[in-house]
Amino acid sequence: MRRLSAALLLPLVAIAAPALAQDEPVCAERPGLGTPPCATEKGRVVGELGLVSWTLAKGDGERTDTIVAGDALARVGLGGGTEVQVGWTAFGSVRDRMDGQVSRMSGIGDVSVGVLQQLVKGDTLALSVIGRATLPSGGQAIGAGDWSAALYVPVELELTDVLSFELTPSVAAAVDEDRSGRHLDYGLVAGVSADFDTHFATLELAVDRDRDPAEIKTPLLLGLSGGWRPSPDFQIDAGCNLGLDRDADDVQLYVGLARRF
Repeated sequence: MRRLSAALLLPLVAIAAPALAQDEPVCAERPGLGTPPCATEKGRVVGELGLVSWTLAKGDGERTDTIVAGDALARVGLGGGTEVQVGWTAFGSVRDRMDGQVSRMSGIGDVSVGVLQQLVKGDTLALSVIGRATLPSGGQAIGAGDWSAALYVPVELELTDVLSFELTPSVAAAVDEDRSGRHLDYGLVAGVSADFDTHFATLELAVDRDRDPAEIKTPLLLGLSGGWRPSPDFQIDAGCNLGLDRDADDVQLYVGLARRF
């Protein structure tokens, strides 16, 4: 009888084992200002979608409202801590008002391609390198107008079972304001994240040094984001970024989701 029970139990264990291995929650790039160092598992795909975001920038009698919808990113795990990334923004609208005059533009955004390589994956420390290039496929409204490239080195240090410290330094060849040519842009995002399995929240501070020939800026941002996971493979998230100096946009609100397949 015991042998029969064991024979019946073995198939159940075989079925349950993969499910237990997949209990770790999906690790998405969104939401937030920084970038996590986690890599998508081999043979899995993480799809991320920014449903809508609204950004307000005011200064010197000018007000600019930017709405972006369908900001998509696909991350494909290749194994060995490597993933490839492809992103595209489906629609953007910019409304600019100055001295009583209003102008509007809308169109699609640029395509981005990238590779993430995880270098360290320990019990408490994770570190990766991400190389990403943006191709000028978008229109004038939200497209950059020329190609750009960036390098990110995200780091995550687990402080407790719930809290973690995150750091994302970056350097980029960013497109000039006149949409032709590139300049040096470098920055740092630091934050603390609390993860309770089904719910999570992150508080971040970001500083950037944008050495555009037209005007050198150092925007400073405070970000608060969070989300809910109804299942380990799916999350719904939202966030708010506040500008802390005159070089930064005043406010950005956004909502989106991520799904692991």
